[in-house]
Amino acid sequence: MNRLLGALLGAAAVVGLPWYWLRRSLPRHQGTVHLGGIDGEIEIVRDRWSIPHIFAGNTGDLFFGQGYASAQDRLWQMEVGRRVASGTLAELVGPLVLDADRLLRRLGFRRAGTAEWQDLEEEARLTLDAYCAGVNAWILECGNRLPLEFTIMRARPALWTPIDCLAFAKYMAFGQAADWQGKWLRGQAVARADAERVLALEPFTGENPPQTMHVPAGIDYGAVDYGLGGPQAVPLPQAVSTAASNGWAVGAERATGKGALLANDPHLAPHLPVSWYEVHLCGAGYDVIGGSLPPAPGVLIGRNRRIAWGITAAMLDANDLYVERCDPGDPAIYLVGNGERQQAESIDEAIAVKGWSEPVVETVRVTRHGPIINPPPVGNGREALQLALRSTVLEQRGMVESLLALNQATSWNDFRAALTHWPAPPLTFVYADVDGHIGRQAAACVPIRSRGDGLLPVPGWDDSYVWSGLVPFQELPSEFDPPRGFTVSANQDAQTAGSGHNLGHEWLDPYRARRITELLIDGGVLDRKHCRGIQADAISLAGRAWVDALLALRDRGWLLPRGRYEVLALDLVAQWDGAMGPESSGAAVYLL
Repeated sequence: MNRLLGALLGAAAVVGLPWYWLRRSLPRHQGTVHLGGIDGEIEIVRDRWSIPHIFAGNTGDLFFGQGYASAQDRLWQMEVGRRVASGTLAELVGPLVLDADRLLRRLGFRRAGTAEWQDLEEEARLTLDAYCAGVNAWILECGNRLPLEFTIMRARPALWTPIDCLAFAKYMAFGQAADWQGKWLRGQAVARADAERVLALEPFTGENPPQTMHVPAGIDYGAVDYGLGGPQAVPLPQAVSTAASNGWAVGAERATGKGALLANDPHLAPHLPVSWYEVHLCGAGYDVIGGSLPPAPGVLIGRNRRIAWGITAAMLDANDLYVERCDPGDPAIYLVGNGERQQAESIDEAIAVKGWSEPVVETVRVTRHGPIINPPPVGNGREALQLALRSTVLEQRGMVESLLALNQATSWNDFRAALTHWPAPPLTFVYADVDGHIGRQAAACVPIRSRGDGLLPVPGWDDSYVWSGLVPFQELPSEFDPPRGFTVSANQDAQTAGSGHNLGHEWLDPYRARRITELLIDGGVLDRKHCRGIQADAISLAGRAWVDALLALRDRGWLLPRGRYEVLALDLVAQWDGAMGPESSGAAVYLL
């Protein structure tokens, strides 16, 4: 009997202790909490989906409430995001991610966030201060009841600062402006093959794909250092080229009811929990609901009482890589125009590593173009050709101010005015309002290149490759109340013919935009149910185009199946309608 009782008690402990630790860390969603740092009452109401609806009488209290609710639900996610953006993940995880921290310190999202904090307008400062105060109020209220992940990792979060939020915003923006990776890869390709062959191998999908590739004189691409510091050195958000986003709006003349319809499904890389955090902010001139990205205040996609908006990646080219000639004896000395030598700014970054008694020091070098993204070269007596990154994500500011204005916009003119100073990432904002108007607007700081086409790294010592300014906002792709009654954005080439600006080359395939357009044209008068059906549509125009090409090769005698399985596979795709359902044999062959 004693043995049985002991076994039962042991089993209860095994089951009960984890349940206890999980249960004690759950936030309280009911009751009254008395907190300092606020001027009035804040009411947080959770609906049946646990989405917080936050009501407050002034701006500071409203965003305090958003920070508090976000921390209640996403504190561990926010902690990891802060550490990745700031390059302090090794302090939590250990040397496995040290290379990643080194690269992130070189890129300098936290330095860029610090610089932006110095220039923020007063309302944006108030918003960030209040948001962080709300996060910190929850951390202090938690005491030792932090989420289980902190217990497992034996960690405790430091109090939040506005620079934490800004660094994370820069990190996320940079991950969605990934065109620099294409230049990085093409540079390595051109080192092994001529530019014409490299260009032919890359499947550019824009309306006017490049026919030639500008190869700057004087660069030995085979001698350029393309190393980023090790196999674990690229912890950036998943590039949009491996995902996709769709957005469309339908005007009042094509929609049921009085207003316009808007549908949007931005596809960020899958995470657990998901990146988006739904929230409703009400008070002090705000009444906006939608998706936020903790730890950033405000609503990035959503609606207020007058307008709604969604986002897709605009695929505009916001970065350049410059090849810098660094002195073999002192890598902080690099060559500039007219053969002059210049001293890069050197910054020693101390990186704490879990389990190590001393921090690792990473010396970051910042040239006139931006930070050198390679580790310092090993001294071998030869001139080092290293890569400096120039990015509007790191340089330009105004995201917070733009987002707050967007949340309060009530018309197309307000909407565009809010986006005028949107710096990064390059996004297409799709618009609809209660009066039935629709539109879309690309927003970003896009450089004007004095020379070159933005496809390859360019010589940092040649002043003809400097940026001469930014593309004016009024000349970015835009559309308002188009005659066809709808607008579509799906990462396709949206450049305006004859604009005179090179906005980029790395658009995604136009098949999704074409399919959405087909369904909108054929849909007659549309309602929300119809839009949901379009979002769930499983027809792949890319798959259909692949089948057409395959069958054309067969009909010309250039594709001859040799075995019964090849014959069967060809028969399956020949009968396939392009539907990507789980039961489709043709889709299975297509995806092999």
